[in-house]
Amino acid sequence: MSRLLITGLVVVLLGVVASLLWWGTRPAPAPAQGAPVAVDRPVPAVHPSPGVAPAAAPATPVAPPATPPATDEVRVRTLVTQAADPAVPEERRVAAIGEAAAAAAKGDATAVRALVAVADSGAYLAPQAVRALGEVATPAAQAYVDHAVTQGNPMIAAAAVRALAPRGAAAVPLIEQTMLANQRRNDGYQDVICAAAIEALADTRAPEAVAPMARALAAIVADSTLSYPHAEKIVAATQRLGRAEAVPALQRHIERLRQDRDAMTDNPMGRGYLDGLIAQTSDVIATLNRPMGTQP
Repeated sequence: MSRLLITGLVVVLLGVVASLLWWGTRPAPAPAQGAPVAVDRPVPAVHPSPGVAPAAAPATPVAPPATPPATDEVRVRTLVTQAADPAVPEERRVAAIGEAAAAAAKGDATAVRALVAVADSGAYLAPQAVRALGEVATPAAQAYVDHAVTQGNPMIAAAAVRALAPRGAAAVPLIEQTMLANQRRNDGYQDVICAAAIEALADTRAPEAVAPMARALAAIVADSTLSYPHAEKIVAATQRLGRAEAVPALQRHIERLRQDRDAMTDNPMGRGYLDGLIAQTSDVIATLNRPMGTQP
């Protein structure tokens, strides 16, 4: 009895499995006549409700704009700022003037304008900019230096007269003119400018510089504002000029020094000082009389 029951159950299970397999593999029934057919349609756009901001789209990276080349005006302002701004370290300001001077010497008109702007700025390094302009052989730079020797600022005038020296013999007349015009100044800076003029004459290395230096030495008066210390500078500059033609003027200077010394009968300190100047001048005469290339 139990065997028949088990056999019956197996038959029933096999029938169920066969029915399921047949149902899963039969074709889908055709739609009835007139029945709607489902088709794929595009999904309509969803508009946000009023007052609700739509979600932002991902940002697209944008390349930064190319840096435009610096204009001449920008370059001038940059150089002036670097050279004249006291907030910039001094060594960087000096370097900026040097860079501008190097560019100006190659004919860069913008660098010349920058140096002029620094020279006019009244900054601490303005005299250095004036000296740098002296190395630039352009009409604009030379015209500025020629005008600067007449400036009321004694440091600018002194720098300008030194800046004349690179022109050589051609600068000698203006150097002497500047020296004569500044032998007396209300601000007391005559010694600064006249000493700069003497140095400029020596820097020219021109034989034409001998006569102005001799005249300057002859003009020394013991009780003037340009006295013995200024004479010392002239004698030293004469040695640097290296022209034996200056020896007669130096010999006359020694004679005047001896006369002044002998007149100081009650001033042993003054006599000793003048003896030192006489010895200095004698040494320079010996150097100038020595043949070129020989050792003392």
